[in-house]
Amino acid sequence: MPEGGRQSHRAGTSLGRRTAPRARPKGAALGWGATIVWLAICALTLYGLAGGEAGLDPLRILMIPVAVMAPIVLVWIAVGHARRLDLLRREMALMLAPIQDELAAIAARSAAMADAQEGAGPVARFTSSRHRGAPGGPSVAAAVPSSQQTFALDSGQATDREVSHADLIAALQFPADAEDAEGFAALRRAMQDRRLKRLVTSAQDTLTLMSQDGIYMDDLDREPARPETWRRFARGERGMAVGGLGGIRDAAAIEATIERMRGDTVFRGTALHFMRTFDEVLSEVEPALSDAEIAALADTRTARAFMLVGRAIGTFT
Repeated sequence: MPEGGRQSHRAGTSLGRRTAPRARPKGAALGWGATIVWLAICALTLYGLAGGEAGLDPLRILMIPVAVMAPIVLVWIAVGHARRLDLLRREMALMLAPIQDELAAIAARSAAMADAQEGAGPVARFTSSRHRGAPGGPSVAAAVPSSQQTFALDSGQATDREVSHADLIAALQFPADAEDAEGFAALRRAMQDRRLKRLVTSAQDTLTLMSQDGIYMDDLDREPARPETWRRFARGERGMAVGGLGGIRDAAAIEATIERMRGDTVFRGTALHFMRTFDEVLSEVEPALSDAEIAALADTRTARAFMLVGRAIGTFT
């Protein structure tokens, strides 16, 4: 079902729930029944006492209203509590209904996205620029020397394979086009590591969703942040201390991302998962990267998406 149709369906369902006539609470009926029975008992008792001398006792006359009213007050206190509990149950049901609908919609769309990803093969392609005809500039991976150190990410299982810094950066940049054999080779090597595969997959999902709004990483200019700022972020600093990472200044792209975060739960969940995964990987690999490698990583499409989403959610302010 299209998003608009689903929202309309949910709105109609919620409206139906809100305007449906409510049955009279059973607690009220029980309260009235108990009150009538008690008043009848009191009337019979007082009628029996009225003929004797005890009926003229001032103390008894003073205690009669207390004896009559106290049980009735207790009964209606219990009825009031029952009504409040019933109201809370109804409000909880109204609050949970749209959440359950949204979770079902997210599950359906996530399953559809997973099926599409699986059908596209191990390395799906997406558009990264509005203009695809002109060849791009030099690959980001080319800025990294080939004789560099390597690191092994914690994949949770024993493996002898290491991911080079060049492969990491090339994977986060994604292949330039369908003819970029080196880019695809680096991407496949990086995808053999569990955590890098999670990052690459979440980045690809985020970039694909952004492209639906006409947001392409190759079209975004940025003000480069110093490598030291990236290192501070990787080591846990937040706010204005890492404000230089908010170098994406495209107001239209930022506004579109903010609106998508507010109105699209699938995009919001995907983007936040991507932000967490990028943060985890950056924190792990930062100590092994040189300043030049950090600068190259910061210029990848994945890092630009990270900066854009970070601007939208206020990570750098």
